[in-house]
Amino acid sequence: MVYFSVYIMEVNKTARIIRSEIINPVMGFSAVFLGAVIALTYRLRYLLPGFSLQEKAAITSSSTLNNILTDPLYAPHKIFQYLMSKLAHTGFIAMRSISVLMGLAVVYLFFYAARKWFSFRVSLLATVLLATSGWFVFTARSATTGIMSLSLIGVVAFGSWIIDNRFHRTLLIAGFGLALWLLYVPGLIWFVIFGFIVQRAKIREAVNKNRGLTIVLTLGLLILLAPLVYNFVQNPHLLQAYFGLTTRPLTNIINFPKNLLNIPLNLFIINKANPLTHVGRMPILDIFTSVMVVLGIYNFFVNERHLDRARFLLGTISLACILIALGGSVGIEILIPFVYLLAASGIAYLMNQWFVVFPSNPIARFSAWTMIILIVSTAAFYNLQSYFVAWAKAPLTKAYYSIQPTKPAPRKINR
Repeated sequence: MVYFSVYIMEVNKTARIIRSEIINPVMGFSAVFLGAVIALTYRLRYLLPGFSLQEKAAITSSSTLNNILTDPLYAPHKIFQYLMSKLAHTGFIAMRSISVLMGLAVVYLFFYAARKWFSFRVSLLATVLLATSGWFVFTARSATTGIMSLSLIGVVAFGSWIIDNRFHRTLLIAGFGLALWLLYVPGLIWFVIFGFIVQRAKIREAVNKNRGLTIVLTLGLLILLAPLVYNFVQNPHLLQAYFGLTTRPLTNIINFPKNLLNIPLNLFIINKANPLTHVGRMPILDIFTSVMVVLGIYNFFVNERHLDRARFLLGTISLACILIALGGSVGIEILIPFVYLLAASGIAYLMNQWFVVFPSNPIARFSAWTMIILIVSTAAFYNLQSYFVAWAKAPLTKAYYSIQPTKPAPRKINR
């Protein structure tokens, strides 16, 4: 009887572990990811009356292989749009779905990186905030190439992944693939270099154990980057935009302090009026996320400044802010994933402070999580309403988005 009781206790313990470590996380992330799918695909065709000029220009630049080779920047996005057009799909869903798929990849990579740094619940809440933020939803539902700038979260996810990964071949293949992707995005070459420097010991170890594979991957990288290099040889002036610099260096150096100050202003207080992307002069972040970001910055500097992840995040954000302030090809949207990592840190700090006061009170813990979930849900609802209702139905928005898609030419049938 005693052995049977012990056996039952062990079974119950195992069941609790499976439920808490596998079933609940899988169900929780699946629900959030499904919500992101719905947010990024809801009325993708009918929400706006047409394409914007920027979307039309992006579609035109990917309409032929010659156009892509002439300007190979953002080549991965352009190639997928080109394949869609070759399949005779040039409408709203086809052209915007490329950004949607990349946006969903950003959501997954963000959750993966956040999960390596924070608890599951905190990571999930931060992912909800990211996936429902107005700027992210706009970028991921647009037919432009802007979503590729958010691919930078891949550097954080990759850095978090290789810490525990001992499969050096997989590390090298994934690293070269990520580098190839990022090197086709203007301004991101600096982050590739920065990531290489930070992870140089791990990369050196993987290279030393797989010299043959490294040579093959390096040759493949050079071959796949050849269109980019050839384009720069033909048009050297494009190098400035590629490195995130500007054609007016003196003017932008003078404006550098002002541009640097505008970054927190645009994030937290007031933004530039642009009917193409948002309503009025609303800041990029809502009030709750702004407070969490401030708490996250405090948490990193006071409690976690000695950790490698804090230094890496600080270095990445600093580099991004410098490139944004230079006024070149790097826009403020590049900061979106990192800002929400800071928000995750703020949520973690807030909850930890609460649990210090109530370390073992189950009612207090339940109340805290219920309250934070309700607040995050309210913030998500507010951001989605701002995008799908306030912005999408504004007269100026409809005026800017009025270009109809070009109908594909009918296929000739040989008899």
